Amino acid sequence: MRNYFETSAVNYLLETMEIQDAHATRAFQNARGRKWHISPTVLVEVLLTNNPDRKEEIIYFSQVLFDRELLPPPEEIIINFIKNGCPILETSFSYESNHSFSRIWRDLYDFPDKTFIIDLDDFRRRYHLVRNYYKVAHVIGTQKFYSEPYCFEASIELLSFNLVKKVMNEQEIQSADSNQLLSWKIGAFLTISILCAEITLFPEVIKKFWANLGVNLLPSRIEFIAKNFPQLIYRGPFAEMTQMILCQAQYKYSRGLIFDAFHCVYLPFVDTLISNDIHFKNLKSYFPHPIIARICHIDEAVWTKKAVELMPNKKNKVYVPT
Repeated sequence: MRNYFETSAVNYLLETMEIQDAHATRAFQNARGRKWHISPTVLVEVLLTNNPDRKEEIIYFSQVLFDRELLPPPEEIIINFIKNGCPILETSFSYESNHSFSRIWRDLYDFPDKTFIIDLDDFRRRYHLVRNYYKVAHVIGTQKFYSEPYCFEASIELLSFNLVKKVMNEQEIQSADSNQLLSWKIGAFLTISILCAEITLFPEVIKKFWANLGVNLLPSRIEFIAKNFPQLIYRGPFAEMTQMILCQAQYKYSRGLIFDAFHCVYLPFVDTLISNDIHFKNLKSYFPHPIIARICHIDEAVWTKKAVELMPNKKNKVYVPT
């Protein structure tokens, strides 16, 4: 059984659990075959914490509590989905990633006294670029009327709809309701932005994908996807991301929108996604689907704290969500 903890849930556990109990909880869960995972997306949000002491506290706590294997970055999952032929049912998934963050994390797990040493300025720039760019997704999702028809947001929406028209025939578009059209449009926007334009946190695997194909120009990439992998706008990782974006479009824009959407990519591959973020709770109501039902908000779980003797004559409290 695999549980994925997104960033808000990690912060919640840090506030409620002593470090010795984190040690005991991991041992208890591992003994029962339960894996508690985080991801590179979580680590980026942690590493960009403004308070350096708080950052180190979260990193060390996570080293103690969570599994040695990070879940792969979302971009790796997207490329694997393409390589597997965009299947209706995803059955092939490797929990072991060779991404640089995953290799670093294994080293930190094995040697808890170590910490991350990376170029945070570069990641900070990339993080803010990604966060600010994907405001467009919220604008498209709200179906806002553009007072200026040639503004950036309107141009991006038009580009996205042009991809929809390449993928879906005229009859499908004419017969689709407004929600379906909007879903396709957001899926196309994500396909263009993440996969074709590489506007994302971990673009390395995407760069390698295109380099192997020898397709370098953005228009050529869009044409390639429309011809070979049209399913991307309505099936797979972008479909899970789309539902989170559409859900949040019902509310005021949140700066964490795109990162919440990235967390949703893991839903088909875990038993539970645990969050303390209201947006994930809202998503369960907005889109009642068996995959989305794997989300468990912190206040929906009963966290049992009980003394368990993991070593002779020594008891610790372990935390068991039920």
